[in-house]
This record gives sequence, C-alpha cells and structure tokens, in this order.
Amino acid sequence: MSLLMKCTACSKSSENQLYSLLCLHFLCKDCFKCSIRIRTEASKEENGQTYIPCPTCAYHTTMGCLNFSQSEDLCKMPHVLKTLIDLQYGISSPECVVCKTRGSTTKSKFWCSQCAEHFCPECLSFHSALPNFDKHKTYSTEDLQNDPSIFIRARELCDKHDMRWTKICKTQCIPCCDSCISSDHIDVCKGEHKIVEEDLVTALVNPRLSQLKLSLAKVHQELRYQEKEISKVENETNAFFTEENTIVQKKGQTIIRILLEKTDCLLAESFKTMIYKLQETETSILALHQKKSVLENAASIVSCLSDGSHIRSFLELKKIKNVLKDSREFLSKGEDHIPKISISFEVSTNKIAGTNSFGKIAHHQLVSDSFNPQIKPISRWSSALNVSEKVHTILLPRDRWNSDCDLSSAQTRGADLPGPKSFQFGGSMFVLSKSIKIDDNSSHVTGCDWKSKNEIVIVDQRVTGTSEVCVYNTDKGDLISKIQLDQKPFDIVVMNDNDCVVTFPKQEEIRIYSLVDHSLKNVVKVGFKCYGVSYCSNNHMKTIAVAGEDSIVLFDQNFTEKKRLQVEGEDIRYIQAYSNNLLFYSDLQGNAVYSALGNGDNRFEYDNEIKFAAGLILDECKNVYVCEKGSSFIHVLSKSGDFQRKFEVGKTPTAISLSKDKKKICVICGGRRTFNMADIYIVK
Repeated sequence: MSLLMKCTACSKSSENQLYSLLCLHFLCKDCFKCSIRIRTEASKEENGQTYIPCPTCAYHTTMGCLNFSQSEDLCKMPHVLKTLIDLQYGISSPECVVCKTRGSTTKSKFWCSQCAEHFCPECLSFHSALPNFDKHKTYSTEDLQNDPSIFIRARELCDKHDMRWTKICKTQCIPCCDSCISSDHIDVCKGEHKIVEEDLVTALVNPRLSQLKLSLAKVHQELRYQEKEISKVENETNAFFTEENTIVQKKGQTIIRILLEKTDCLLAESFKTMIYKLQETETSILALHQKKSVLENAASIVSCLSDGSHIRSFLELKKIKNVLKDSREFLSKGEDHIPKISISFEVSTNKIAGTNSFGKIAHHQLVSDSFNPQIKPISRWSSALNVSEKVHTILLPRDRWNSDCDLSSAQTRGADLPGPKSFQFGGSMFVLSKSIKIDDNSSHVTGCDWKSKNEIVIVDQRVTGTSEVCVYNTDKGDLISKIQLDQKPFDIVVMNDNDCVVTFPKQEEIRIYSLVDHSLKNVVKVGFKCYGVSYCSNNHMKTIAVAGEDSIVLFDQNFTEKKRLQVEGEDIRYIQAYSNNLLFYSDLQGNAVYSALGNGDNRFEYDNEIKFAAGLILDECKNVYVCEKGSSFIHVLSKSGDFQRKFEVGKTPTAISLSKDKKKICVICGGRRTFNMADIYIVK
C-alpha cells in the first residue's frame, strides 16, 4: 500500500496531498503545480479540453477546462483507493500500528473506527486509557470480517483535516468536518449545515468508487489486450524459429548425404585406380617369372650339352645371351615395388661349352644381398657341368614367394608343399598346436572368433539339444563357459569390448551378448536372412558388416545402419570386411568367392573348382584364405582374386578365424552328425 501511495514523478509519500489520475497513478501537489501544468498547457486541444499525460505510463487524463483550484477534489481519490486496499488486505492480515512504529510486528485483534487503525490487545488498552480516545468505537477482527462496510464508513474523512465528516454545507453541497465549519466555511457560506447522514455520505462516496472501478476495468482490459498481443508475438516467434530450425536440419541432412555420396564415389574411383595398378603389377610379375622359367630351362639345356657339338652349343648359348639381355632390360624398367628375382652366374661360357670364343656371361645381380640374404649353392649344376666354380641362385624368402608370386606350378613339386599339419599364412609358417574335440554326432559348429590370445568362441547350432555360444581355452582344450540360446545361430564376431555379435538367419536379426556376464544387451533387426558377420576397426572407424542372401548391411559401433548394399551372389554365408569400402565374402551354393567395394560394385569373382565356399580370413597383404567345405582344402587367392595355391587341412573345413595378434588361427572342421574339431595353429 505504501508503494501505491507515492507520487510517480518524485516518489514522495504524502497520502493526503496526492492527486489520482485515471490510470491510478498519483501526483503530489508540487508536481501537479509544476510539471503537470506545463504538460497541460502543451497538450490543450482546440475544443478546450485538457489532457494530462501520466509520467509513468503516458495515459491521458481528461480534465476539461478546469483550473488548478477547481480540480482539488481529485485528492479524494487516494482515500477511496486506500479503502479498497484495506478491504482486500486489512481484514485478512492486520498488524498493530503502534508495534509497527516501534520496529516490531504484532498481529492485531482490534480496530478503531475513528483512528482507522489496527491495535493489539496491549496497545488498545493504552489507546482507550487516554482521555481524548476513550470514546472511540472499536471493533474486533471478527466483526470486520462479518461486516466489511465498517471500513467504508471509517474512511469517510475530510481531505484537508483528516477528520470525520459530521455536517453537510447547504451552500456548497459538500460534506465537511468540524474544522471546516469553524475555519473554512465562515466566510463562504451562511453557516447553515445539516447533520450528515450515512446514506448521504455513502451516496457521495459511491460515484468515486464507481469511477475507480471503471478505471480499474479499463486498465484490466488494456492489460488483457497487451497479454494477447504478447502471446501472439511469442507464438509467431516460436513458429518462425521452429520453421527455420526444420529448414536448417533438412539442408544439413542434404549436405551430409551429398558429402557421403561424393566420398563414396571418390573412394570407389581411388580403389579402382589401385586395382588397375595392382593388376598391371601382377602382370609384370607373371612375365618376370616366365623369363625366369626360360632361364632355368636354358641352363638345364646347357648343362646337358657339355658333351655335345660346338655348333649346337653356340646356338644354345646365343639363345641364352638373348634371354639374359631381354631379362636385364625388362628388370631395369620395373617399378620399385615389383619383387625382382636375380640369377647370378659365376660360370663362364668357355667352362660350359669348352671354348674361349664367346666370352663370359658376366655376373649380373638385380637384387641386393640385403633384399634377399638367402643364397643357396646348387651343387647339382656343378656336378652336372663338371666345373670347379659353383652356380649360386639368390632365392626369394618363402613368404614372398608364396604371397606375391603366382607360381601355381609349385604345387606339383613335392618339396615345395607343406604338410597337412602346417601351412604358410602371410609371411609366417603356422603349425598345428592343439585339436579341440567339440562333441560327437550332436554338435554343428558354424562360426568362431577369438576372444583373447588363449580363448576361442564358437557358435554351436546343435543337431539335438539347445544351441550355444561356447568359450574354450586353446592351450588346455577346456570348456570355460556357455551362453544358452533359444534360436539357432550361424556366425559370430567378437568386438574389442568383450561383446560378441551373433547372427540368427531365421529371425533376420543380430543379437549382442556380453561375454563377461552372458547378458543379452541388444537386438537389431536386419531385414533378410543374415548369416555372416565381421568386425573391423580401421582409421578410427569401427564397422560391423552383416551378410546374407544377396545383401550386405554395414553398421557403426552403435549399431546404427550406415549402408545397405545389393551385391553379386545368391547365398552369402561368410564375410570379411577389410574396411567399410573393401569387402570379401563367400557364396556357399554358388561355389564362388567375391570382393566388392563400399558402393556395391564387384571387384572380382573366383569360382575355380571350389566346392561350397565357406569361412574366410585375410592376411596383411589382403590375400584371401577360403575354406572349401566340400573337400579338405583351403584356397589362397590374391587380393585381386587370382588363385595362388591351396593346402590341405582337416576334413570339411567350415569356419576359420585369425587372432587379433595374428599369431594363432582356428580352423573348424566337421559338420552335421560328424565330429566337430577346432584345430588351433600357431606361428612357428
């Protein structure tokens, strides 16, 4: 209430000297005389009306052609407002006015109608004990709540003297107090005053109250209009930002899609360029080996001519010189990354043919000793040629020979073929270390992967009984743990965080299990009969590839689908992802092995007498090792799909897996209603 009873211009509180405007803001007497008079003169209209602008809200109050003395009755308005405030707050939460002046707060119990103030019982006793206030009429707070009109009658006070109206001046027709009669009305009226009646006073006050209520209604209506306008602006603003946000998101998605498409195209083109270069390199390597074969045949012929005629020796030696010349020119034009084979002859032609007329076949070495340190003397040539010097051949290491050179004829030489219990993988020789017997006649293992360097995880469909995910110790051959499955799985892959992904073809879904607590963590629908699954992590990018029928789908590490490809083949069973843009997979019924790019384009198709292509792995050079389930062999293909060799393992190889440290390989052999074995090969 104290805030309402202040001048809006100077903020002074003078309750009895305030002028109320129609906007319910107040001006003190001084501000009304000075500031408002200037604004009133500036805002006069031609029709004679005066508009007083409020300094706070700029609302115009019409005064008409009244001068300052005639508008004194405006000061009565604060008392009416004070009455309304008392009606609203004075009854519900009154405080003792005497205690308040002393700096304390005490809830009042009584109210004096003459003083128009609240008192607590203690202060009321002191108030009633004074001679001048002993006849004041007091009311309890219960009486005020039952009859609020007591407030209105108590607020009927004179504006000048703050005393109760007691008389009505007949001359001026206004109510007045005793002080008005004794001072102000002596010179302006005949002294005729009528005793004031409550009904008459109420009639005088009610118009003021009606005017106040009308002003309040106008202000309330204006506030409601402003609220509607503000709400409308807020709704329009929200709609604008929502629309702009939607447009920005659509544009962002379009830009991301275009970038991904452009990136895929660039990667595909780069891979095609690399493939063409690799094919050219492999063609050069093949031509190189053909030259080597010619040299070997020529050397064998010369060794047989040591007892022949000089004319025939001359012709054969001429051929050898031409071959050596062509080989030297061919090798000198080779690229740095092409593996080069050098044959060094320390035997002169006069020692071979027994004549000094042709000179020497000089020492010619195209590959340094640091590149090929293994130099093996071939005594067979020395004995056959009957010479004192030895012929030396600088041989490539076995790993480079088998992985980089297409020497399929080596399969026919028994000395170059490893035994069935060992094979060459990449640049290392792997030998059989442990054979783990899974079960007899009831197991059917279709997939495997390494959990750690000593733990292998397999999926067992089981011909009879419940399907399982089993973990074996590869050193001891012991079963460590099992995860019981309610449906038949097919393939499995272990991710870096000891979670495994298992495919379920019939349900067309993959499930993610924890290998720590064996809980099911997630189920992802694929949309086709998914068999093979692979996991790769290259260039800080983790990809899960799932394949089946004629489709491949790629997920990120959160199993959000990134790509869905339709590729060559009709019965894809196993897949290996070197990256999200280089895929290798096998078609079981189609008896073929394929490779595809990240956009689905086919890189190669291998179907050279392979019966039921099954599980596959890759070495560091991206050579492909594929299980031939219809026999006992594993086929080795180059990264371009060319056959390199094949070697024998156990009967019916189905699945194959390489450990993360690339030092162990597990080969699953067997099938339905046969013995299932997990053969563990370790690097020698």
